[in-house]
Amino acid sequence: MSLSVGVTPEPGYLALKVTGVYSLSDFQVLAQRVKVEAAQHNRKHILVDIAEVSSTVPGLDRFLLGDYVASLWQHSLRVAIVYRAKDIDKFFETVAVNRAAQILVVPDRQAAVAWLTKKPAPKSEAGEDQ
Repeated sequence: MSLSVGVTPEPGYLALKVTGVYSLSDFQVLAQRVKVEAAQHNRKHILVDIAEVSSTVPGLDRFLLGDYVASLWQHSLRVAIVYRAKDIDKFFETVAVNRAAQILVVPDRQAAVAWLTKKPAPKSEAGEDQ
């Protein structure tokens, strides 16, 4: 794998910092590692920072990766991905979310942490207006 991954447990989530050169196969291995690290650290909320990975992820790969991580992680993990703002098009995220994954792609760590650590709003009772 041509990617380097640093893993840091943080309060409320697990952070992975990824550097190196992009390839589809390496990102699939990275997705598997996310699942393994989450289990080893007993965490469901994961931040994956890929902003320093060189080259962009091609459109077809975004589709394939969205489908892959959705089937791998299912709805068991909540994953925020930090990526370069100029390269975010939400295609990967849309593919994954449409397959029941809990994924957000954002350009900054602060937004990612806020999304990971927010408490879900209470569900309203049937028939109640908010």
